[in-house]
Amino acid sequence: MDTLSREPAGLDGCVWHLTLADRALILAKSRANRLRFAVMLLFFRDRGRFPRAAEEVGAAAIAALASDLGVPIPQEPLAFESADRTLERQRAEIRALFGFREATVADAASLGAWLRDHAVAQSRDRDRLTAELEARCRTLRIEPPTRERIARIVRGAVRAYEDRFTATIHGKLSPEVRSRLDALLQPVSGQSDNDANGASTSGARALLNFLRGDPGRASLDSVMRELDRLQAIRAIDLPAGLFADALPHEIELYRQRVAVQPPSDLRRLPEAVRITWLAAFVYLRGRALTDSLVELLVETVHAIGARAERRVEQQVINEIRKVSGKTNLLFEIANASLAQPDSTVREVVFPVASEQTLRDLVREWQSGPMYRRTLRTTIRNSYAGHYRRMGE
Repeated sequence: MDTLSREPAGLDGCVWHLTLADRALILAKSRANRLRFAVMLLFFRDRGRFPRAAEEVGAAAIAALASDLGVPIPQEPLAFESADRTLERQRAEIRALFGFREATVADAASLGAWLRDHAVAQSRDRDRLTAELEARCRTLRIEPPTRERIARIVRGAVRAYEDRFTATIHGKLSPEVRSRLDALLQPVSGQSDNDANGASTSGARALLNFLRGDPGRASLDSVMRELDRLQAIRAIDLPAGLFADALPHEIELYRQRVAVQPPSDLRRLPEAVRITWLAAFVYLRGRALTDSLVELLVETVHAIGARAERRVEQQVINEIRKVSGKTNLLFEIANASLAQPDSTVREVVFPVASEQTLRDLVREWQSGPMYRRTLRTTIRNSYAGHYRRMGE
C-alpha cells in the first residue's frame, strides 16, 4: 500500500492512503480523467461526500497526487460540479463502491426532522448544524445534498424547532400570565410611545425598558429601584418549571433577543414567539435582580460602616490624648509604690506621673470599648434614620 501525504489545509491534515485496488481503479480511467477521479475517490472516503471546489483539497495535495499518478499538474482548478456525463458516471461509480446513494426529497425531510429533534437544541450555529447533517448522512450512507439544499434544510430545522418550542411554552402559560407579559411592552401609565412632536420613541416609556436598566452605584436609591424591578418581575408570576425541559443557553438566547430589541419591534412578533421570549427574559431577569440586590446590599452595608468609622474615628481622636512611654511609666509607678507601700497615691504616684497623665492613660485604655460602642450606635442610627426603607 502506497501512502501519499497532502496539504493539511486540504482535508483537515489527514493522510491519503492509495491502496493497490485504488490504484488499479484509477489507472483504468483515461489519462485525462485519472486525477479528478482519484481526488473524488479519496475525498469521498474521508468525508462521505464529493469535493465542491478544488480549494477544499488544496493545490499542494493535488500536485502531489498528480506526481504520484504520473499525470500533468492541471493549470486550471479541477471542476467538481460540472454537468458532464463522465463526471456523473464517476460519481455513481464511487457511490456504489462505498455503498452510498444520492439524497432524495424524502431524505431531506427526514434529515431536517432529525436536526430539529437532535441538534438544534444544542446550537443555532449554521456551520455546526451543517457538519451535524453531513455526519448524519454519512451514518445513513447518503451523499449529502448540495450546499444550497443543506442551507435550506438547516434553516427549516431551526425554524421548526423554535416554532415547536415557542408553541410549547406559550401553551403552558395562562391567559392572565400572557397578558401580564404583554403589558411589559406597553407604555407606563397609559402614556403614548410618541414624543411631543409626534415621532415614535420606540417604546422608550415601556415597562420593559425600566426592567432592563442597570442598578447603578451602591446607594439607597439603587436598592429601592432594584426592589421595584424585582417586584414587577415577581408580579408576572411565571409558573414553576416553565423552562424545566430547556437548556440554559436556549433561555439565554431568547433573553438576549429581548434585551437588545426595542419594545415596538417585539410587539410585531407572532404571539407565541413574543410571549416565549418575554417569559425567558423575565425568568432570567428575576435571578439577575436577586443577585444584583445582594451585591448592592453588601456594598451599601460596607458604605454605612465606612462612613460610621470615619465619623467615630474623628470623634475619638478629638477626645483622646495619647500618652507616650506607657511601659516605662508603668515600671516607674511600680517601683515608687514598692518603695513606699504605706504612703498615699498622691505622695508616691503623682510625683512620678501627674494626675492628668493618669487620666489621659485611663481614657486611652477605655477608648477601645468606647470606639466599638460608639461605632455600633452610629451605624444603628444611620440605618434607622435613612436606610430602614430597604427592609420595609
